[in-house]
Amino acid sequence: MSIKPVILQEEIGKIPLFQGVAQSDLEQLVQAAHRKQYQAGEFFFLQDDPAERMYVLLEGQVKLSQIERRAECIKQTCTRACWQRQS
Repeated sequence: MSIKPVILQEEIGKIPLFQGVAQSDLEQLVQAAHRKQYQAGEFFFLQDDPAERMYVLLEGQVKLSQIERRAECIKQTCTRACWQRQS
């Protein structure tokens, strides 16, 4: 499935993080972006990986889990969201 850059720019502009960002800046973001589709169960990254990328979810959902030192598990399901990995 291919999304035209103009459509992608409009979709990204609707995400709260990017609202108010100049169209020229969104255009640069889209031009620098790499689109990738993931299969169910596939990992984007693992806990403690260095924060080298930002992911923008255009459709579907993602489950985020973090294992704490006390062996607790924090889970969050994101749909059509944007998040940035923090180190």
